[in-house]
Amino acid sequence: FFKLKCKTSQALVNRVLSSLIHFGDLLTGLYLLLISVQDAFVMGSMYCKHQSLWLSSDFCTFLGILNTFGSTLSLFSMAYLSVVRAMNIQGRSRTTQDVKCNTWIVTAVIVSFSIAIPCIPIINSLEDSFVNGMMYKDISLFTGSGNKR
Repeated sequence: FFKLKCKTSQALVNRVLSSLIHFGDLLTGLYLLLISVQDAFVMGSMYCKHQSLWLSSDFCTFLGILNTFGSTLSLFSMAYLSVVRAMNIQGRSRTTQDVKCNTWIVTAVIVSFSIAIPCIPIINSLEDSFVNGMMYKDISLFTGSGNKR
């Protein structure tokens, strides 16, 4: 893998968790870029006509997973970093070896939960528990058709 050279155990924790926050924010930014391109060039003003097709597409599912993964990764990493810093302020820091071991364990847990949470809605047995968005069928305001007077 790669080695992180840090002078103190606190520097290691800061570097690892900051890297996770940056990566999560990068994924969220990538999601925003992709959804903007999708909206501007593909859907445009025709979203309501193609809403059910878009919401049931694999690309929409992928973007949802990407956004949720990035957001939860960043959120969980920030929360743990805040806890570690609060413990250091209170003087409850541990030995260097304990901090390094705990950092890698907590990092693995954070990444695991961040991957698991966005994948829950795509499990077939749970598909009735999650709504894929609102659909308005046969309403002239949204479909551009209907009775004209």
